[in-house]
Amino acid sequence: MPNVCVYPTKDCCINRNTTGTNYNGSYLWMDCLYVGSPPAKTQQMRALMQFTIPAEVNAGEFYKGILCFGDMISAYGSATARVYRVTQAAWTEAGATWDKYNGLNAWVAAGGDYDATEYAAVTMPAANVNWFEIDITAMVTDAITNHSRSLDLIFILDDENPLTSIQFRWRSKDQAATLDWHLRPYLNIIRPPFGLPMQV
Repeated sequence: MPNVCVYPTKDCCINRNTTGTNYNGSYLWMDCLYVGSPPAKTQQMRALMQFTIPAEVNAGEFYKGILCFGDMISAYGSATARVYRVTQAAWTEAGATWDKYNGLNAWVAAGGDYDATEYAAVTMPAANVNWFEIDITAMVTDAITNHSRSLDLIFILDDENPLTSIQFRWRSKDQAATLDWHLRPYLNIIRPPFGLPMQV
């Protein structure tokens, strides 16, 4: 059986330092940025992404679920981060801010509602890379089994108060119409070669 490639249905960024601004732009950011002397934090950004798992993919019938990113920019070195499951699936691409999930209604907790027990841990790259992957197999299975195939994700640095700037940037789904369409992020649901066991 062939692998299944799933593109995001929505994505955007939210920023603690401009709590009412929606960042539905050309890039997705996960960062803490300091400027000035003495340095002051001017950005604390989290990225949101949503995928809909197609009906042809069932729990127990695939091997891996891998988030794939082209053109991952790492401006200040490596850091640890986590990808959590967002519990407010009604967030909107054009309305989500640090304070509100759809431009009108507040998150229960500012910065996004997520399940702290459901996550994938990741070490972000120490330098710019052309290709980066995150294994979220268990989260894909959970989305199929428990969340009507909706996989809503938020990307958060483990340390959002570092001593110096840390910043990662990757392409958004909205760049698909540009010449950089091949760098658009996607979820690769990998089916095992014949004879290998399923992992979920």
